[in-house]
Amino acid sequence: MINRGLTLGLILGVASAASAQISVELRPQAGGGGSEFNLCGQVGANQEVTYDVFVVQNGGSDILLRMVKLDFSGGDVAPTGISFNDAAGDATHHYVYSSGNTHAIVHAGPLPPNPLPGPNDLGPNAATQFNLAGTGDVKVAEITVMTPGSAGSYNLMADTSVHWGFGLSDGPISSESGATSASLSVGDQNLTSATPGFGDTLPRTANNVAVLDFDTNITAPAAGEIEIVELMAGGATGSDLSGDVTMEVVGGTSLRITGLDLADKTWYEIRNTGNWSDVGPFRVQYEVAYGDANGDGRVLQTDLSAINSDIPNFNAGDSRLDINGDNRVLQTDLSAANAGIPNFGTNIPAGHDCN
Repeated sequence: MINRGLTLGLILGVASAASAQISVELRPQAGGGGSEFNLCGQVGANQEVTYDVFVVQNGGSDILLRMVKLDFSGGDVAPTGISFNDAAGDATHHYVYSSGNTHAIVHAGPLPPNPLPGPNDLGPNAATQFNLAGTGDVKVAEITVMTPGSAGSYNLMADTSVHWGFGLSDGPISSESGATSASLSVGDQNLTSATPGFGDTLPRTANNVAVLDFDTNITAPAAGEIEIVELMAGGATGSDLSGDVTMEVVGGTSLRITGLDLADKTWYEIRNTGNWSDVGPFRVQYEVAYGDANGDGRVLQTDLSAINSDIPNFNAGDSRLDINGDNRVLQTDLSAANAGIPNFGTNIPAGHDCN
């Protein structure tokens, strides 16, 4: 849902009459590890972050991908692992080759004799290749990066080569190579998780609760050091609501925010843009859905069943079943949830995706 981190792009010219424009991109994987809660482009120290490896073609002749090779030895950060994406459904004809900081994704037919092919081996079986028909992209692998152990800006650079055949049948092998780089920003102290999670719903008509967990001891921020704002179309935000809530530190590293009285079917963001010096910038986005007791992003009859199963409860704590926020689960919560039926979820306003 949320796109984070950096993109590596490499434009490769194809020297032929029917030229193609080929690029290799590392796209941050949605929910793919690391701190998905930080602002775009920043992650925490010593965290694993997963990127999808895409080959993109912007016009030109149809091609069959044979191999994508990435050498990260020239940068500050290198992948700790790489895995093949078996989109073609034939893992027996696709291989990953790794040696030091060099990783190759080889798409080939059977290459006798064993062992598996190395990064310079190309096979004859066009039927097992990935196709790029003129335009479009295809995911060929995933890589995992371990971020450095201290804050700073680091260079993630790859010498990249792509090998392919022309046409959607077995043809001559061609290849291009180049270099690309981008900056990976590592923050000082960071948000590591949140309850509810990023993009989930706040179900209460009053007194919603959010708990933010950090990787270091914190002190409670003052109003305005973090912001709580409504998300509006076009990237706009409403006024800061942080002065209307209570913020307390729990267990040294968690911030518990209570008193979130927010409008139904509306998106909000809790964020630090730098004013709260204890931790690095972060944002957590929530959709408000009065009555979403089971946390599936909708308000339906199933939520009434979940609430009814807990009646009576006179010490509900932070339970999602306490829809009116009075620390109890009673018939009044059923009524509050029933008023929200049906609600199939609200899209986040345009301009607030993390790209």
